[in-house]
Amino acid sequence: MKYIAFIFLIASLFEIQQSQSVLVYHEEAQNGAVVIAKNSNYFPVTLNIKMDLTNVSSSRRNPLTIVLPGRSQSQVAQLTITDKTKSWRVNYNYSYHMGSIFAKHDDQFAYRLPYQRGESYRLDQGYDGAFSHQGDGRYSLDFNMPEGSRVLAARAGKVIKITEKYNVGKNDPEFREYANHVSILHSDGTIGTYSHLKQDGVIVKLGDTVAAGQHIAFSGATGYVTGPHLHFSVEKAKQGGGYTTLPVKFRTQEGILMLEEGKTYTSY
Repeated sequence: MKYIAFIFLIASLFEIQQSQSVLVYHEEAQNGAVVIAKNSNYFPVTLNIKMDLTNVSSSRRNPLTIVLPGRSQSQVAQLTITDKTKSWRVNYNYSYHMGSIFAKHDDQFAYRLPYQRGESYRLDQGYDGAFSHQGDGRYSLDFNMPEGSRVLAARAGKVIKITEKYNVGKNDPEFREYANHVSILHSDGTIGTYSHLKQDGVIVKLGDTVAAGQHIAFSGATGYVTGPHLHFSVEKAKQGGGYTTLPVKFRTQEGILMLEEGKTYTSY
């Protein structure tokens, strides 16, 4: 029998990603076919698949939403011909975006400050900051760090995304895309992002596993900035693309607490 597959790809990501970095395809099998998904990125993706089946049944619910880990391949569904005396076909489309919509933040976890022990920096903009921390980015933090300061991992995880090629920064929203950054996947599926880094200032590599307190980058003033600082946020993917930031607590000399705008905090 003839197998016909029409594939429509919609890339809706945190940011624009490399074309064909996520693929959905089929392989013929006994009594039908198997649908396979492959993710060549280092970050996980939320993958949405909808199939229009004619004389074929699927082993999985349809439409289907799954999370595909980074650098992985998985059998998504088994397709079985219902009546072998008749023709059959399957039309399917899929969309994907960075991160897991099923991630659930561990609210008991206390992050370390993202700089060296004994160093103190003022939090110039905190949660719900009037300048730029609004909407989905409301739970972000801006530490007033001089350019070239060591940036340390606030939590252990795996390096999944790096941008470090830019050397420009300006107080203009149009420069937002020019912020160098490194993103680290945490054990609960959330992602920690460290932004406005120095050009070529990331010292870890994609796929590296890093410990909390490990030196990962140097701070800078790239992208949409009024001056040198480190922007830090913990993020979770949203269905359909994009992300939302999450409020997190830090270990400080005063105890475990939410950081407040305008205050200075010393790492220890």
